[in-house]
Amino acid sequence: MNTSMGFAFPVSEKQKELERKFCHIVDFKKAYDWTVEMCKVGPKGVNQLMGMPENIKKAKYIAKRLKECGLHTEVQSFECERHDVLECSLTIISPKKVDIPCTPMIYGNATKPEGVSGSLLYVGRGWEEDYKKLERRGIDAKGKIILMDGFWARSRLILARIHGAVGAVVATRLNYSYFEGPAGGWHRPIRMLPKGSTYAWLEHQGDYMFYKFPEESLPMIPAVIVQRKDGAYLRSLCRRENVKVLIKVLKNVERKQAFNVVATIPGSEFPDEVVMVGAHYDSFGRGVLDNSSGCGVILGVAHAFGELLKEGIRPRRTLKFCFWTGEEEGCVGSYAYLDEHESIKNKIVAYIDVDGGVFGKDLITGGWGSPELGSLSKYVATSVVPGLKAGGYSLVRGAGFDMIVFFIDGCIPVTSPAVTRGGKDWVGKRLTPYLVKSNPYHGPADEPEPEELLRPDRFKEPIEGLGVMLLTLSESDVLPLDYKCYARMLMEGKEGLRDLVKKASKLGINLAGALKELEKMEIEADKLNRVLTLSLCAYLKAIDQGPWEGNLDGRLLQEVSRLPKRLPDEKMEALRRYFRLANLIRRLVITPELKATCFCIDGAYLYTLPWIQPVRYSKALRSRPEKLHRIEIEAQVLEQTFRRLNTIMEDLSIIGEKLIYEILPNNVDEPGPV
Repeated sequence: MNTSMGFAFPVSEKQKELERKFCHIVDFKKAYDWTVEMCKVGPKGVNQLMGMPENIKKAKYIAKRLKECGLHTEVQSFECERHDVLECSLTIISPKKVDIPCTPMIYGNATKPEGVSGSLLYVGRGWEEDYKKLERRGIDAKGKIILMDGFWARSRLILARIHGAVGAVVATRLNYSYFEGPAGGWHRPIRMLPKGSTYAWLEHQGDYMFYKFPEESLPMIPAVIVQRKDGAYLRSLCRRENVKVLIKVLKNVERKQAFNVVATIPGSEFPDEVVMVGAHYDSFGRGVLDNSSGCGVILGVAHAFGELLKEGIRPRRTLKFCFWTGEEEGCVGSYAYLDEHESIKNKIVAYIDVDGGVFGKDLITGGWGSPELGSLSKYVATSVVPGLKAGGYSLVRGAGFDMIVFFIDGCIPVTSPAVTRGGKDWVGKRLTPYLVKSNPYHGPADEPEPEELLRPDRFKEPIEGLGVMLLTLSESDVLPLDYKCYARMLMEGKEGLRDLVKKASKLGINLAGALKELEKMEIEADKLNRVLTLSLCAYLKAIDQGPWEGNLDGRLLQEVSRLPKRLPDEKMEALRRYFRLANLIRRLVITPELKATCFCIDGAYLYTLPWIQPVRYSKALRSRPEKLHRIEIEAQVLEQTFRRLNTIMEDLSIIGEKLIYEILPNNVDEPGPV
């Protein structure tokens, strides 16, 4: 094992043996069996969404299996609203009456019994620039029902409300009525539509359950979605003549109980440092792919850790195995958990999200998440499958995954598993599933049969990979978080930011304050990059080379490793504090103002990395200067963010310098450029 993953010599050899032992214990056949049983708590063709009877049965099943593994298991209950749709219709009133098949949007309001009517206005994709173009032609959306393309529409529905629309029709560019598949094909009726777009694929099976979303972040207008051919028909009508439509969405609203399931293994040395892994168990249909297989992978890992516990082997840090409800309706369960366990945010050192543990036959390595866990992801991938090249690691972006809740609301390092199953078989491209002919995702065909859809042996590497990742995070002397990447990204992004500021100035948008802070940022980023790199080099040199002369030598580390019940050496503890302080970069940078801005701007989520997002805009401006007006909204937020970044970088540099010269060895070579 590469000792740079945070282990002191010779602990790395002991860790390697522990990983081998874990992989030997893994029972992937049991994980497969549990996954199939989990799916079958409800009948075919019935959703297992939050608050439904089948969903509650699934929660009880998961809790039962975790207790059988010997883990302390708790069920968190919280109350939500359940919206049962009684009626949903879209009717063209003029020029001639035509009924259009539709289904309600997950974030849309209900209507009065008589419905809501208005002229249909086509607004393209429904972004701010689309409304600006219409305004230049003397057209506005006030009092109208807008027609827009695409899906993932919540932020665009908010814009529609802001511009005065009284309703919305979302026309997907894709045809969901039928996909070819095994034995003649899988039928996907109109009521099964993209993630984040609809409440279900069958009538009368429940809608969204709002937890504690701010009112301003919800569309609050009725909205329905139609498939490609009907969207094309409506667009053609809008271009030729005045079209008037009627939308009816009638709902029954009631309070329901929903449940999260959490199992815990307390840490032996650092119980207040928590490594958390989670998966959502709610699903459309039985949902073997999304996400019973992800739950099965975690149950397989929990079972292996339970077997280690029987042998007296307990992790150094606390492990939590979490199963969320309500992910398909907006990550409601994970939001509820953090909301009711506020104090745990400062204890979670990393969160791993398993969404689709077994998506195909091919091994997929790499992953996505926050940048400081990228090195760990690549290391785990190559450790679990020797000779297999580590895949790419993408930065987390705004999406409807529970990972985002921890990244934004908790300011916690997050990642996805380093090894999963995917590929070019029956599912195809995981991130673009709607482009594949044969695709049971989010549909009634997401079943554990036939065998080609799910096999026991496909659970092996995902369980082993997740287990090794948890072992690395739970057992390491110093958490394997690569913080110097933040300074590196700042340096890489500064030219794009400068280019953005120049373009904004030419169009009269005031970014002078942001520019001033940007120039300071360049200096602070260089300084922080040097300090972080130098301190890491010193630490890694100490633990990699074994005994050598210096304040932090290999012999001392060996002594610490032999005395697990004794408090760590003060120098090791200082390093831990430093790495925890470095994590404040994101925690302090993400201001309330920044969070509020993210919900409404373009759906692109500025919060991912505040200094990276403007670079994306800068590239877009080269071909579409009209997008520049969005920067006006962000100007003040950018200035505040840059100022806060500079303060944090300066403070961290001071802490780092102190560690370098007072704690770490003095004979460490100056690092070269990163």
